[in-house]
Amino acid sequence: MPAGGGFAPQAGLIPAPAIRPTILHYPGTRGTAFERPTRMMPADGPEGHPRDAGLDIYAPGATDIRVVALNRQRDEMVGYRDPANDDIWEFVTKRPLIPGIQHVYQVYAIFPETGNVPQTRRVRLIMGRIVELSYKPYPPTDGTHR
Repeated sequence: MPAGGGFAPQAGLIPAPAIRPTILHYPGTRGTAFERPTRMMPADGPEGHPRDAGLDIYAPGATDIRVVALNRQRDEMVGYRDPANDDIWEFVTKRPLIPGIQHVYQVYAIFPETGNVPQTRRVRLIMGRIVELSYKPYPPTDGTHR
């Protein structure tokens, strides 16, 4: 045993370099997923599941919104325009999200002023939360105009 109290190195063995796992992130989502405004997903009714997720999109003037999954499972979302406010589109996952998988979605919004060219955003869903995505600034709530 060497003087330092450790084990003596064996002849001919070279220590292996430390291997760091590589974590792949979709471009445009790293560091922004948990900065977006979110709120708890309501768990009402028999279809409510703790791993369900939602997406509320504020897109005034949009004529159509499409949400497409970028993960291998191709999770689907169902959605509609909010009947109380035509500027808000609400989407919810069809099935509970799978833990350990990045649930990143591409959102396409069609606005008449862009000549039907889709404006795209990427968003990462969070289990049990409704993520809010805004294409335009929210109107002020104090009655002033910007």
